[in-house]
Amino acid sequence: MPLCEDYSGNIYHKQCFKMSESINQQALLVTLSFGLPRQSRQLKKEIQKVESDNNAQHGVVKGSVWYFQQVVGKTTNDALAELKSHFGYWKREHERLTLPWLGSTRLLAAAIAPKYFDMRSKMEAIAPEKLAEFMEVYPDWKVTAPSRMGSLYSPEDYPSSEECRERIQWETIIMPLPEAAQWQRIALINPEHAAAESARLNAAVTKAREEARMQTWRDLMGHFQHITEVLSKDKARIFDSLLGNLTQMLDLMPAYSNLFNDAELVQCAQEAKATLSTINPDEQGVRQS
Repeated sequence: MPLCEDYSGNIYHKQCFKMSESINQQALLVTLSFGLPRQSRQLKKEIQKVESDNNAQHGVVKGSVWYFQQVVGKTTNDALAELKSHFGYWKREHERLTLPWLGSTRLLAAAIAPKYFDMRSKMEAIAPEKLAEFMEVYPDWKVTAPSRMGSLYSPEDYPSSEECRERIQWETIIMPLPEAAQWQRIALINPEHAAAESARLNAAVTKAREEARMQTWRDLMGHFQHITEVLSKDKARIFDSLLGNLTQMLDLMPAYSNLFNDAELVQCAQEAKATLSTINPDEQGVRQS
């Protein structure tokens, strides 16, 4: 089969380029981002004094003052805890339904898009509630800041309610994959450069898809290894989350089969799912996690 070489010296089959041209019909690109207010200020002068007083080299001491955290006993109260928890869960669901791509952008199979849209709608509906909860308690944290922070408190530095509300953000951008042929349609770029960038894009897409395929294999094998380790222990206790996490991943495999063109991956997922269906939770001592 004819081979092609990209600008990094990597070799690909020409068939892969044809596949990369059709991937835009099977998948989307998704970017998820969050924003939170300023939560701390580094104590540069205080740190320098500590280092100087103790004959320590510059940079060995780290310290910050926190605006929205307070330690009570062994518990750390964080005014942003609920918002952080929601963003964290949202990010995990986002990563569960998508695959690694380029940078922070991830790949979403078109077949899974309805499920992803439903998840996004639910997360977006909850986020304003979590924002409102923080803004409701903000005045208490602002009023108690001088007593909590002592001489480290600075009214000019403490985040205002307006700043907090503006910085707390969430955004999901979903877009189609670019086509290499698009370069040929941009009139201001000469044909030579357009052809070169088209080939570079094809190579990048092919490489990213291969990395996503391999990461999927690693994630799948990781689940298998973890379950094997748990079952190898004496008096093994199988928690429902242990099987549930694997089942969720297996449910997504058919949607990505066309993207990866990996028959072994699809077969492995089908066999694993069939095996899981034979496990009786009552007989295996599956417990709620």
